[in-house]
Amino acid sequence: MRKRNRMKKFELGINQEHVYTPQNANIDSDFKLVINLIWDIILFVLLFIPNMIIVIFMFLFGNGIGAKARLGRVFSTPFRLIQKFMVWLFQAKFTAYLIIIMIISFIFQFLFLIPNESLFQNLMTHPNHFSQGNYFSVLTSIFLHADLIHLGTNLLALLIFGRIVEKQFGYKMIYIFLFGGIFSNIFSNMIWNLLGDPAFSLGASGAIASLIIFAILLDPLVFTTIFILPVPIFVVGWVLIFLDITGISNASRVNHYAHLGGYMALLIGIFFIGMSYRKRMLLGLVINVSFLLFVFLAIKIMGLNII
Repeated sequence: MRKRNRMKKFELGINQEHVYTPQNANIDSDFKLVINLIWDIILFVLLFIPNMIIVIFMFLFGNGIGAKARLGRVFSTPFRLIQKFMVWLFQAKFTAYLIIIMIISFIFQFLFLIPNESLFQNLMTHPNHFSQGNYFSVLTSIFLHADLIHLGTNLLALLIFGRIVEKQFGYKMIYIFLFGGIFSNIFSNMIWNLLGDPAFSLGASGAIASLIIFAILLDPLVFTTIFILPVPIFVVGWVLIFLDITGISNASRVNHYAHLGGYMALLIGIFFIGMSYRKRMLLGLVINVSFLLFVFLAIKIMGLNII
C-alpha cells in the first residue's frame, strides 16, 4: 500500500503540472550583469576627477570628515562591483556550487591525482573501463580537467547555460548536469570502441552540452553577451552544436562525441520533466527550427560553403 501511494504521488508530480512557473524567477542573465557593470564602470571613470576635485575643496574648507567619507565611497567602488557580481553569481546557487566544486576538484587533481598516474587514469573515463569493472569513472571524469583553459571554458559555459536551466528547474538542474555527463561518457566510449580508437577522456563538456540543449529550448530568447554585444542564447547554442558536428572529422583533443552525447541526453531526459516544461520546450523548438531554416536559406541564397 505504501509503495502504491508513493508511485501515485510521483505521477501527480509529473503529469498534473498544468501551470508553467520558473523555479527561481530572480536569476538574471549575464547580459543584464554585464550592462550594469559597464554602466557602473563608466560612471566611476567619468565622475572620478570631479569627485577628487570635490574632496580637495572639502579638505581646504575644513570639512575633513565629509571629504574622507566621499573618498571612501569613491575607492570602495571596485569592492561594490565585486559584491554585485557575487550577488548575481549566487542567485543561481546550485550553478555556483557546481562551479566551486569544479575549482576545488581541479586543485585537488593537480595536488594529489597527477602525481599518481594510475589513480588519475582510473578516475578518467575510458572505453575499456566497463569491461574492467570500473563503472564510476563515467561520473568522476566529469569533475576532472586537462588544464586551466579547459576548466575556464567549461566554467564559463556552465555559468551561462546552467543559470538558464536552474531558473526553470531549480536544484534539479544538477540532475540534468549529472545525467548528461554520465550519458555522454557512455555514448562516447561506445563510439570510440566501435571506431577502435580507445582513449582516456575527462571534463564536464558532455554534462554542459545537456544544459545547452535544455537552455536553448526552454528559454531561446534569453540574451547573453559576446564581446559586449547582446546575442540570443539559442544562437550561441547552435554555433556550439555546429562546431561539434563539424569537429568530428577533425583530429583534435576535443571529444566531440561526448558533446553530441550530452545533446542526445535530451531524448531521454524529456520523459522525466513536467508537461508544462515539454510544452514550453516545444515552443522553443519551433523558434530554433525557424532560425535554422532561415540560416539554411540565407546560406543557399548567398551560395556559401561553410562546412
